[in-house]
Amino acid sequence: MNCENKTSKLKTIMIVLLLCLFCNIKSWASETPAEPYPATEEDKLQFILSQLKKANAQLTSFVADFKETRIFLYSPEAEVAGGKIYFKKPQQVRWDYYPPGEKHIVLTPSKAWLYLPEIKQVQLINLKGEKKLSSLPIGLSGPSPDFEKNYQIRLIKEEGEALENKRYILELSPVSDSEVAAAYTRILLTLSEKRWLPADKIELLELTGDKTIIELSEISLNTKLSSKLFKFDVPKDVEIIDHTEKQPPSETQPT
Repeated sequence: MNCENKTSKLKTIMIVLLLCLFCNIKSWASETPAEPYPATEEDKLQFILSQLKKANAQLTSFVADFKETRIFLYSPEAEVAGGKIYFKKPQQVRWDYYPPGEKHIVLTPSKAWLYLPEIKQVQLINLKGEKKLSSLPIGLSGPSPDFEKNYQIRLIKEEGEALENKRYILELSPVSDSEVAAAYTRILLTLSEKRWLPADKIELLELTGDKTIIELSEISLNTKLSSKLFKFDVPKDVEIIDHTEKQPPSETQPT
């Protein structure tokens, strides 16, 4: 797989993972005793990160609507798409884009499928032997152990006073030797203290200067999802581009 395709693959998986990872769970503010409000900026940041870890621990699955806006550096026209995402632990994601521009992405621990109905094409990507994308800002089961090593994290904005409207914006800047740094210069997360997760807004700024903005809504938590959602059946009469055959062999892992 050439460098351009590998970068494109990383962007696709990155967006899918980010969508599923910053998903809704029960509000810890309503279930735990009140904690002293952090006094310093560093204390606030550590408080926010701890709440994200606690919240994600309760997650088993979710369904949500999403809106994705692509803003291009050299084009006045933004590209807007929408659809529905399904997530189920461990590491199972389905991302359905509505027409126009219909496409479907299914991601499992071992494989990823990208189906483009308009051109009748399916792309198959092998995820075995990957580094499990450990340099992403958060893992499917919560922040990775080296999360804070892979990013410079800043609280860049705090707004609102009451719990109902208090929000924080975190800036994640990938360190130079991380996988994500090959595609993105920074990531902005807008978080609501009322629920912590999901992020109200996720902004991905690419090296090219292009930007992707993702917003989630209509979230249903810990919904019982059929495993069939994450077993992609290739439709008849479609072209299959199998990238797995072009990748070097890796350690055998369970499918």
